[in-house]
Amino acid sequence: MIALSYRQDWGNLELYWLPLFREQKFVGDKGRLRPSLPISSTATYGANAGKHNSDIVLRYSHTVGDFDIGGYWFEGNDREPTFNLGLSGEQLVPNYEHIHQLAIDLQYTRDAWLWKLEAIKRQSQDDDFYAWVGGFEYTYYQIGDSGYDLGFLMEYLRDDRNQNSPSTLFQNDLFVGLRWGFNDTQNTAVLAGVLSDLEGQESSLFVEFERRINPHWLLTLEGRFFVDSTINSPQRLLERDSFMTLSVTRYF
Repeated sequence: MIALSYRQDWGNLELYWLPLFREQKFVGDKGRLRPSLPISSTATYGANAGKHNSDIVLRYSHTVGDFDIGGYWFEGNDREPTFNLGLSGEQLVPNYEHIHQLAIDLQYTRDAWLWKLEAIKRQSQDDDFYAWVGGFEYTYYQIGDSGYDLGFLMEYLRDDRNQNSPSTLFQNDLFVGLRWGFNDTQNTAVLAGVLSDLEGQESSLFVEFERRINPHWLLTLEGRFFVDSTINSPQRLLERDSFMTLSVTRYF
């Protein structure tokens, strides 16, 4: 990747040139969050140049008072593949379409409030669609002089893509969560929430715990739980893939 940046009082302009594409890595037959059929290691592309297509990103960002604003235009290989059934009928073949994508991101910060909006419009050979997510976080600081902070989060997710586009679980969903900060020297924090489909019965829960053991070691616990999947829901494939992950990270 080659990046150029131009900064002025009226904002920042950034240009990215990506001359080589890296395909996604997918889990194997025994991996978690896998589809019903194995995924082929050979991919197809919508662009004639395949993985050697030159992808371009032009981004603008600026801060005006309490607002952070940004936007970008992208042309190149889609980072989210669609999947086609292979000739043998026993595996899925990822296909990376050539797309044009226009996006905006807005953030408003005032006192204990944080409001955010992200939206895209994507054009490809098979489908044009819009997607956006918007929400807020409100934080109660120093609850009862305890030193703890409690944040309340809510987001709405909307996506109008059709079946020809990369699949998604977030067509019309509401997320509600809590963030608990201990404000201790170990930077202990807990984040938990639930994501619910407003058109069906699907929901997923998650919890994340993080605590620094010392300046070099970090302890993290993460859990994901998929519940109430209907028969025709894409989440049906994941209902037996709920998991807990405990990790210890060393920093040098």
